[in-house]
Amino acid sequence: MRRLAAGVGFLGFRMFPRHRLLHRKNLRRFEKRLWTFRERYEQGDLEREKIVESFEGWLSYAANADTYKYRRHATRLFNTSFPARPNVTVSNPRKRENFLKKMAAASMPFSRLKTRQLFLRGMSIEEIARRRGFTEGTIWNHLCLLIEHRQLPLWRVLPKEKIDAILPHVASPDDQLADIRTRLRDDRREHITFDEISRVLAHLRSRPKERRTLQ
Repeated sequence: MRRLAAGVGFLGFRMFPRHRLLHRKNLRRFEKRLWTFRERYEQGDLEREKIVESFEGWLSYAANADTYKYRRHATRLFNTSFPARPNVTVSNPRKRENFLKKMAAASMPFSRLKTRQLFLRGMSIEEIARRRGFTEGTIWNHLCLLIEHRQLPLWRVLPKEKIDAILPHVASPDDQLADIRTRLRDDRREHITFDEISRVLAHLRSRPKERRTLQ
């Protein structure tokens, strides 16, 4: 018998009860192919568009496992190894545009995780925004998304007394912020912001649908 703690191999992944990883041999095979592409690209034997297509396929495949950090590393390696050349004709502009959009979207989780790292170090929202060159609203949005994707617990972001003050007045995770704030007691309303209500809603959205009701 094979113990579940050791993982089960399936389609290039190692499956565990709560997560999945890529086999190391797959990582080595990908990096070897990337270096081969690099040599051919430097010699002018391979177009960047072809490499982009292959890399995009790999990112989509790797995203099926817990590979945030590795995909970030691979993206940096790709950008360093295959810089865009000036005055090169793009044969399929639409495909290139779609790839760039996907790359930008893929970088968002990494951006949120950087915000999480700074927040857990004890930095304030204002300090994080200044450090990262973002608006405070963007940082608040990062925190809400981190809560919604269970990467940051609500209690680390909002004091218990405020959570207890807001929760009873939320009928659904789809409630409007203004409606929830209107339901608050007069003596609490002026001390609770829309950003704080948003964090509670993000917490509720992170829960399975059958457990989202508050009654």
